[in-house]
Amino acid sequence: GFLPSGIKEHWPIAFLSLPIPKLEDTIRRYLSAQKPLLDDDQFRKTEQFAGNFENGIGRELQNHLVAKDKQNKHTSYISGQGFDRHLYALRCEAESQGISLPDLYKDQAYALINHNILSTSTLSSSAVFLGGFGPVVPDGFGIAYAIQDNWIGCNISAYPSRNAPEFLQCVHKSLDDIFDILEGKQISN
Repeated sequence: GFLPSGIKEHWPIAFLSLPIPKLEDTIRRYLSAQKPLLDDDQFRKTEQFAGNFENGIGRELQNHLVAKDKQNKHTSYISGQGFDRHLYALRCEAESQGISLPDLYKDQAYALINHNILSTSTLSSSAVFLGGFGPVVPDGFGIAYAIQDNWIGCNISAYPSRNAPEFLQCVHKSLDDIFDILEGKQISN
């Protein structure tokens, strides 16, 4: 990618290696995120897929992932609420081991929770004036944003089927409304 000369030397990047979360914690978080999105029948089905995965092939994949992490100290996996990255890493591990895709990943609920229409990234350094972030699905938007002391900016990207200028107008209107509220003004229509 593009990096202006001089910035590389002045802004060294340090990676913090995070522990791999426990599989049962990831499954619990995954189900917790799915529950409000699914009807009772679909949730029971998803719960069954998740339980089968956790008590079956998921254990083997988790052990492989933990072993890889111990051998490769330069890697990092998200902990905390990042169950999606953990499940993704387990999926990649299954693929690398030649294991057929577990049912959890074939479940419609898994597909839905991974269809991210808004994909965002912050550029929070005063050294970065402009950047970009792409959409991760064809009907989505990529939003790179920066918040500084006296300005807020964003770049919107999208596939041609989406109307990025119209979306940017909505972002602009939303920010105007937020500032009006903060300044005690009435919101304009």
